Amino acid sequence: MLETEPTLADELTEKQKWLRDLEQSAAKLHGGFDEVQAGLDTANASLSVATSEVELLEQVTTLLQGLEAAWNKNFQKSVAKVISRGLTLVFEEPMELKIIPKIRADVTTVDFKIVQGNGAEAIETNILGAKGGTVIALVNVLVRALLILSARPALRRILILDEPFGLADPQYIPAFGELLREMCDRLGFQIIVVSHEESLVDAADMAYEVYKTKRKGSSFRQIRSRNEVHA
Repeated sequence: MLETEPTLADELTEKQKWLRDLEQSAAKLHGGFDEVQAGLDTANASLSVATSEVELLEQVTTLLQGLEAAWNKNFQKSVAKVISRGLTLVFEEPMELKIIPKIRADVTTVDFKIVQGNGAEAIETNILGAKGGTVIALVNVLVRALLILSARPALRRILILDEPFGLADPQYIPAFGELLREMCDRLGFQIIVVSHEESLVDAADMAYEVYKTKRKGSSFRQIRSRNEVHA
């Protein structure tokens, strides 16, 4: 059987098919290019965010290192000195707070030690083992006061203490009151104390007693003011 030569129409049909296939391939390539471009845009955006985060982290690290250096150089000794004085006044015996920086797993931590006594008879213990909760209560109040005093811009010198001496030995409560009184007078603090300790009343400018009533549930009355003591 003789083969017939392709006509012009056949050739045109073949070319049209080839063009359609080429267009489809081009469309697929274009779609792939769009996907690649979208991926590149996403990657560039992620890289930009990551770069910004790295720069911010470097700035924060520099700031923290500067704060740590300032703490080690100046503030650490000042804090220890002030708290040591407060401990000595309250306990009426030589007591010193030692702040010991340590690095654990590349993280700077701090140990607090209490030194009781002087010379060869001095005893050094962890702060949690010294005088029970009394030392912790006192250090907590003094650190809060120091943070307020050192804040920039300056903060109002006011402390609100809710049962600050709940774990303290009752025999030291009057001395605590005297120390709070001194802080108010010498440092210009206003201190509001909520407590069941009646021995703190003598150190207060004003004192109020909260009591239960049948109608209102609870009420209060003034039991001390700066100028007079109420029965």
